[in-house]
Amino acid sequence: MRNEGKIKRMEDFHVDENHHCHFTIRGRKIRGEEIPAHLSEQRISLDFLAESMLLNAETNGYNQNLLEEGREYKVVIIQGALLKLRGQEITTTNIKKYAHEFGYQEPVAGLTLAVAEVFDFQINEQGIWYVISLHKPIEDRCGMPSVLCANRIKTMREERFISSTLDYTGTRHEGVRGGMWTPIHGFLFIKPT
Repeated sequence: MRNEGKIKRMEDFHVDENHHCHFTIRGRKIRGEEIPAHLSEQRISLDFLAESMLLNAETNGYNQNLLEEGREYKVVIIQGALLKLRGQEITTTNIKKYAHEFGYQEPVAGLTLAVAEVFDFQINEQGIWYVISLHKPIEDRCGMPSVLCANRIKTMREERFISSTLDYTGTRHEGVRGGMWTPIHGFLFIKPT
């Protein structure tokens, strides 16, 4: 499906002196089983592995990682390129360590949906095309611990979609090909209020 839905505007989007993207999202408590229909209305695609994560009913499934209804979340996106500039590999461990230096907190999985709905040119202009939500991993249909990713690609048309990617934190694959992120990945965190 081609995505041509109207994108909600991020009125308070700004980039700080550290080159971190900031904006606010108001929480909506949308359960995993409701999301495929919701995304279809928004013209946001969903890959089958991400959908299996949304429907995961296990103890750490998606429905245990929802946003609080009506709560304002101060969202921060850190670009992978910032770690490269510091001479560090872009690994999950390094990204989380860097984010914690600024007091940022790890997000819940539910924040990914909200970011996908507002993902627009303002984020792309920072060189970010994929926003990885470094939430507590949820098993996909293959039993692999994974995290959700909001994506926006502009080709002949704009395409927004939610996908999943493996979480390599603490494994022998972290920091090697396939277990390392790239400079065009952004990483989602929450700024405490």
